[in-house]
Amino acid sequence: MAQDRSGSDSNFQRGRAAETRAARFLETQGVQIIGRNVRTGQGEIDLIGSTRGLILFIEVKARALDHFGGAAASITMRKQQRLIRAAHSWLADHAHHQCRHSGRAQGGTALPRCRFDAILIDRLGLRWVQDAFRA
Repeated sequence: MAQDRSGSDSNFQRGRAAETRAARFLETQGVQIIGRNVRTGQGEIDLIGSTRGLILFIEVKARALDHFGGAAASITMRKQQRLIRAAHSWLADHAHHQCRHSGRAQGGTALPRCRFDAILIDRLGLRWVQDAFRA
């Protein structure tokens, strides 16, 4: 017997709409979106962007209600660790985007810096939290 997935389907659609809204906002801020809903062996990254020598790994969270702390509270330590692992996996598969922690690559080539950001969409509107957490 088929299971009614209308609730999860509507959540999925709301999530995709939030990601589209976030991507459009970021593009107006000069961020080039280079990946959407990127799946790795370690998890999914909502958006990957590039701006001014930075690679951005962006988590998008939308909440209609403030129950359980709202959009920001839903990015738990466990979720952060999953995103960090997914970002490392993506970087391993895209060597031309390797990030630096400091210094330069072999041959003196500057490597881009990486940052974990969040886009929060809730009753307060859309907020871009830059450097939301660190690896």
